[in-house]
Amino acid sequence: MPYQPRSYPLVDLPRGPDPLQSLSAMMSASSMIEQYGEQRKQRQQEQRATSAYNDAKGDPLKAADLLEAQGDFVSARGFRDNATQIHEQALAQASERITAHKTVYGKAEQLLKDVKPEFYPDLRPTLVELAAQVDPRLAQEIPEQYDQERVNGMLQFTRDGAATLDIQARALAKAADANKITDDAQARALKRRESLSELFSVATTPEAWQFTKEYAPAVGFSREEVALFGDFSPEATERAQQIGMTPAQRATDARAKVDDTRQADAAAETKRHNAAIEGIQRQREARLSRQERDGTTPTGRATAERWKASQLEALEKEFTEGNLEVADIRRRQLVIENSYRAQINLKPLGALPQEWGAGGAAPAAPAAATTSGQERVASLRRGAQPPAPAAVPSDVSSLLSAEPSGRYTLTDGSVWEKGADGAVTKVQ
Repeated sequence: MPYQPRSYPLVDLPRGPDPLQSLSAMMSASSMIEQYGEQRKQRQQEQRATSAYNDAKGDPLKAADLLEAQGDFVSARGFRDNATQIHEQALAQASERITAHKTVYGKAEQLLKDVKPEFYPDLRPTLVELAAQVDPRLAQEIPEQYDQERVNGMLQFTRDGAATLDIQARALAKAADANKITDDAQARALKRRESLSELFSVATTPEAWQFTKEYAPAVGFSREEVALFGDFSPEATERAQQIGMTPAQRATDARAKVDDTRQADAAAETKRHNAAIEGIQRQREARLSRQERDGTTPTGRATAERWKASQLEALEKEFTEGNLEVADIRRRQLVIENSYRAQINLKPLGALPQEWGAGGAAPAAPAAATTSGQERVASLRRGAQPPAPAAVPSDVSSLLSAEPSGRYTLTDGSVWEKGADGAVTKVQ
C-alpha cells in the first residue's frame, strides 16, 4: 500500500480588524453624530422661533428682539428680513377672517330677523354653530329657549358686529395701500396712521382696546405707531379719530363741532322756549277750564253782571210802579244777589250786606224818565225799601217748579224769573 501523507484540517489564523473598514465606520458614525447635532440644533432653533413669535403675538420685529436677547441672532435675522412678507401675509389672513365673519354675521341676522318662537328650537343649533365660528364663547350665550328680549339683543349684536367689521376691513385695506407707497415716506406714514386710527376707533371697551394694541403690530404697524394711541379711557376713541386726521381735517372737524354745538344750543334753547310756552298755555287752559267750570271766566262774569243788572232794573221798575210791598223787596234783593253769586261760584249770603241799608220806610220813588237803570240799581243798594212784591200765583209756581233757573215768558205775556235757589219772581 503506497504511502499517503496524513492530511490535517486547516485552521484560519486570527486576523485583526481591517484598518480601512474601521476608518470608514468611524467616519460614518461621526457624520451621523454631526447630522443629529444639526437636526437637534435646528429643532431647538425652530422651537425658539415659534415660542418667540407666539410671545410677540405675531409681531415679527418684537419676536426678533426676543430671539436676540436669547442669543439666537440667526433666527432674529430671518424675522427681520421677512417682516414685510409676514405682515402682508397677516394682512391677507386678517382680511379673509373679516370676510368670513361678515358672512357669519349676515347669516345670523337673517335667521334672527325672521325667527318665530315655534321655529327657534330648530334654528338654535345653526345659531350655535355660527357663533362658534366667530368665538367659541359666543356659543354659550345662545339661550336654550326662545326669549324675545335676548333674541333682539343678539340681532343688534350681529348688526353692530357687521358694522365694526366693515370699518376694520376698510382700515386693513388702507394699511395694504400704505405699504405700496415707496416714494413718499410722509404720505405712507399718514396713510398708515389713518388706517390705525380707524382700527382703534371701534375699540370701545378696555378689552377691545388692548386686543387692538396687541394685534396691530402683527399686521405691520410699528410699536411706536401703536404707542401714539396710549391706554384706554372714556375719550380714547375720539382721541384715536383725531390722531388719524391731518391738520386740515382737524380744523374742519373743530369747526363742524362748533357748528354742532351751536345748533345743539339753539335746539335746546328752542326746546326750552317751546316748553315754557306750552307750560304757559297749559296753565292758561287749566285756568280757563277751571273758570268755565266755576263760572268765573271774564265772559261768564260779564254775563252774570248783566243778568244781575237787568234783575235789579226790573226790581227797581216794579218798585217805582208801586207793585212791590216793602216786606218783600229785601227778600227779592237777596234772591238776586245769591243767584248772581251762584253763577260766579261764590258762596251765598245769609243776609244782604250792611251797605245795602238796614231797612225802613221806602223812599219816594224817583222819576223813571230822569233816572238811568244803573242809578236805580244804585238806589236799591243804598238802602231803598220798596214794598214787597205780590205773591206768586200757585199755577205759576207749579208750572216752573220742574224748570231750571232762568227767565220764562208765559202765554199771558207775563215774564217770570226763576233763581238758582228756586225762588220765582215776576219780571213784568
